[in-house]
Amino acid sequence: MVQQTATGNHIFISYRRAEPDMSFAYRLAESLRESGHAVWIDVEGLTPANRWHREIQRGIDESYAYVIVISPDSLESEWVQNELIYTLQNKPGQIYPVLFRDAHLPPELITIQYVDFRGDYDSALAQLLANLPRDPDPAVPGVIVSGGERSQTRRGASRGLWIGGVALALIAVIVLALLLRPRDVPAMTPPPSEMAAVTDVPPTETTDVLEIVSGGGDVISGAVTLPPTPLPTQAPTPTPLGGSGWITFLSNRDADPPIYSEIYRVAVDGSELTQIISSAYSGLSYSPDGSQVVFVSWRGAAQDLYIANADGTNIVQLTDTPTIAEADPAWSPDGTRIAFTSNREGNLDVYAMNVDGSGLRALTTDSEDDWEPAWSPDSTQIVFVSAQLGENLYMVDASGGDPHRISFTITNPRSPAWSPDGSLIACIGAQDGNAEVYTIHPEGSGLTRLTETPAYEYTPAWSPDGSMLAFVSWRDGNAEIYVMNAGGSNQTRVTDSPQNDTLPRWVP
Repeated sequence: MVQQTATGNHIFISYRRAEPDMSFAYRLAESLRESGHAVWIDVEGLTPANRWHREIQRGIDESYAYVIVISPDSLESEWVQNELIYTLQNKPGQIYPVLFRDAHLPPELITIQYVDFRGDYDSALAQLLANLPRDPDPAVPGVIVSGGERSQTRRGASRGLWIGGVALALIAVIVLALLLRPRDVPAMTPPPSEMAAVTDVPPTETTDVLEIVSGGGDVISGAVTLPPTPLPTQAPTPTPLGGSGWITFLSNRDADPPIYSEIYRVAVDGSELTQIISSAYSGLSYSPDGSQVVFVSWRGAAQDLYIANADGTNIVQLTDTPTIAEADPAWSPDGTRIAFTSNREGNLDVYAMNVDGSGLRALTTDSEDDWEPAWSPDSTQIVFVSAQLGENLYMVDASGGDPHRISFTITNPRSPAWSPDGSLIACIGAQDGNAEVYTIHPEGSGLTRLTETPAYEYTPAWSPDGSMLAFVSWRDGNAEIYVMNAGGSNQTRVTDSPQNDTLPRWVP
């Protein structure tokens, strides 16, 4: 196949911003950058001055290749679907499906050959690189596009729904069609992985988009077919650092195939690595006494919540919602309730229920997406990420009521975590064009940056005594668990694996 020269400025990548898709997208972006491509990754939101729909439209219009990451989650995302529909209407010959996890392709993609990343990553990457059109401007490898402009700084961008740029009547028709379109539950092999969640990026002015600039390769074409209460167990013996000194995390280091994840436990110094629970899991949270853990799994018919003993025994299903996805479980510090995210009313909202699954109550009911709840130490308040007025941190009473915004000062906040003494909230922000760990006071003041690397950091977690934070960093080329003091000093790597280690949680 003769390699074509690109017509356009960059590669546009569409994916669902949830694990494990997010980690895969970051890895793919890094690989393409290392191969001479410049990368625009979704670590920075579009500013309010740049209307998100115009930026997304321009991103697709100016691209020479549209790469869509295929997974059960991405195919269930209305925003990914809208990006795909717009591309099909405007650039139908420039679509490159990348199959990350088992899923039945929608009718729009069944006539387009995909690149299969479910097996050997390097071989699949080579195939993708060989088939992408050549970059028309090879003199500027590594350039990042932000807001449609080229820059020599490592900046993020934003991804999400785009339905602007067409006539208003056509927009209404597309949106209505998407809302009314039947949505089949994708066929899946063993449960998907590595902290897969439903925290999709909402359609707001700060919605994220992933783009990769510069290219090389040919157009791909062809066809494709594509519960009783658990008994508590004794918590691990404490060590001096960080409360218990034990951290659990998700990893695909021993999973087969490696797109799935398992729960591991490791000492703060990186020793005594132990697999606790095998099979695919995500979104875990411990009971206050450390005897049990709540997590997300596809072991049933859908993405539901489960409880198990801390050693992985006596697994009990809490929710049973075949057509609904639950995510982001958070056990209350008083031990009585579990908050989580669900799309049972269409968009993402924050819910809470008793630990036995009873007493379900919606804590947010607005029309925008709300996700990633985290409890205050006294179990009276919940902080969460919301798409209201752009993506911001909001707070709501644990009994419900009207949420209130904490601050506009954080760009694209993610993964809030309340400190044990209640004085700080750790989170991810992109103030300087890169995802880093920050802290902020609950009333919205005192934003402080704790990490500063050219890599991506995310999912901070406080130690039980509040003296340390665990977090994920890509500074060594893939996702590894790090710890640091609460003020940001002494950043130390805990895990070291060629596979991705994500979602750290301290054992109480």
